[in-house]
Amino acid sequence: MDNQPLQDYFDFEESDLAANRNGEFSAKQRQRIASEYKENANDGLRLGLPTAALAFILLIVNIFFFKRLGPDATSTIIFMLICAGLGFYGLRNAYNTRKIDFAKFPVEKVTGPVRIEQGNSANSFIHIGEQQFEIDQQLASSMKEGDTYTFYINGRDGGVLSVEGISKN
Repeated sequence: MDNQPLQDYFDFEESDLAANRNGEFSAKQRQRIASEYKENANDGLRLGLPTAALAFILLIVNIFFFKRLGPDATSTIIFMLICAGLGFYGLRNAYNTRKIDFAKFPVEKVTGPVRIEQGNSANSFIHIGEQQFEIDQQLASSMKEGDTYTFYINGRDGGVLSVEGISKN
């Protein structure tokens, strides 16, 4: 089976596929995933630090001016709590994605005959057992329903790492 359309769509090479067959991430995949998670951590910091700082400022303002604010204090406190929640969420997200331990989440594989389901005008869905993968119409047209494929997926977030055709129906 020709794996080139799959390689182009899912952006993997034969060396990535070989590593995935052994249940491992290739060096290229490790680097790409680490870069994606670093960007997520940076997003968490960009959200978390300013909103946590705003929540702290609002807390100080409420402590010193609570009696003068009267009924307006309730809306300020609610806004402060929302900011504190967003700050906590962002900082927690940054902390959880700062470093990836590839040993904690394996390369998983799903093998079986594919079932192709048409999506909207631009995409389709490939089903293998209970797993579902979204692909574009052009790739779906290069696959035949009932053919057996193996999808290697990232055990942490379910992203497709590589795919290979096993047998034609």
